[in-house]
Amino acid sequence: MEAPAQPKKKRSAGKIIFWVLFTPVLIVLLTALLAFATLSLYGFQYGDHQALLAAAPMGARERYAFHANERTADVSLDAADLTCLLSQEGVADPAALENKLKEGGIDLAAYGVHLESYGFLFNAPEDTLSITLLFKGFGFIPIPLRLDMELSVRGDTLNMTLARAYLTRLFALPLEKLGLDASGLSYALDLGSLFPWLSPLRSVSVAGERLVLTYGVGTELFGEIAEDTYFAEQASRYIADIDELNVFLASYNGGKAELGPAFTELISRLEAEPDKIEEVRLNFLSLASTFMADRAFSGDRGVYAARFLPSVTNEAVTDRHAVISAAADKGQASLRSYLDNLNHLYFNGGISYSDTALLDAASGAPLDPSALLEGEKPYGSFLAPGSSRLVLCGGDVLSLAFGFETPLKKLPHPKGTTFPGFEPDQVYTAALLTRAANGSPVLLYLYFNAKGTFIAFDPVAEEDYEARMTSEAVPVFLFGT
Repeated sequence: MEAPAQPKKKRSAGKIIFWVLFTPVLIVLLTALLAFATLSLYGFQYGDHQALLAAAPMGARERYAFHANERTADVSLDAADLTCLLSQEGVADPAALENKLKEGGIDLAAYGVHLESYGFLFNAPEDTLSITLLFKGFGFIPIPLRLDMELSVRGDTLNMTLARAYLTRLFALPLEKLGLDASGLSYALDLGSLFPWLSPLRSVSVAGERLVLTYGVGTELFGEIAEDTYFAEQASRYIADIDELNVFLASYNGGKAELGPAFTELISRLEAEPDKIEEVRLNFLSLASTFMADRAFSGDRGVYAARFLPSVTNEAVTDRHAVISAAADKGQASLRSYLDNLNHLYFNGGISYSDTALLDAASGAPLDPSALLEGEKPYGSFLAPGSSRLVLCGGDVLSLAFGFETPLKKLPHPKGTTFPGFEPDQVYTAALLTRAANGSPVLLYLYFNAKGTFIAFDPVAEEDYEARMTSEAVPVFLFGT
């Protein structure tokens, strides 16, 4: 007997509805998982901004390259440097960068997207910089984005203009189709405080894993001295062994910049040894007034100086300034003693006059200027004996004569003296024709006013100096005529 046929079970309406709804959900989930795997597989490299901020900066020899013929300097910036710059702009942190994008009209949160990380890719062949961004959609879907930025400079501004965008490494992404304003992803970075000791930015390029900024090298290198020359000019009278002081004096004659051979030679030394830039910059700042030197470390300049010239600190500049000041003070004291001794020797009759030379009154021998001061002497430090000659100054010298009014004819002199170029009844004072430590010809003497006694450094024209140094008669300078 055949078993009766069982009727087919009917699917419940609930199960049918479940499968109808579950199938597209499953497809969406599978698609999302596939997208997750694909985007993860074809993502980009990203940087750890905290690690980059903590990274030690590269050394000066690695960072700088100088070119004496062109008077230019190449300055390299790596990913850590760029992160440091963004930090000063307040956008190094991914969350802060996301807020910056929002200010530019790109509200990621409106799309359920947040920025997780970013990095830099340096494209040397194209001279472009790529910014890699890793977003997370809905909290778990990775969205890697690469922005290729074209680089240009205008003044002290580095412009990064969006050229192309890629979603994963597989295909280019037209951002406009996503409703994003591409101009909001371009960026202008103000580099005005970055290297104030170099002239304005000229160009930008990419080499290896670095951005290379090319600057001119000009008067900005010693700009702080040029703003206030007093201390450097004082030091130059007594100190001859600071190359940067000599370069400044040769390159900024009378307040007019003339970047000649001395300046080119300095850049040549930096071309051979770029790490010397820290010593050069330190010396230049130390030769400036303390006020101008302090300004070099104010605000962002201090942050950038610590990174790009780490040994050039405000403390180091202050210490070296003090050393230079002490050396100048010592030289000034020595010279004051020398000139005081010279004048008292002259007015007390220790110097006798002949028509051809000033003599030692005791021995009758020509008086050697370098023998007038025992112990500490300016000669051998900032005066060269062969460059000096004793001279007489006349005319309006009442402020120079220490109150003495002895006419020249009453000083010891040989019988029959004719006093060529002099008035025998005129009061004169002794002075020194010489060269200062900076090489410039000067007339040195003491003068008085209500505030005290001072050393006069009257400049002398080179041809006048040579003529008086080789004159057979005693040289004379007349004041107030």
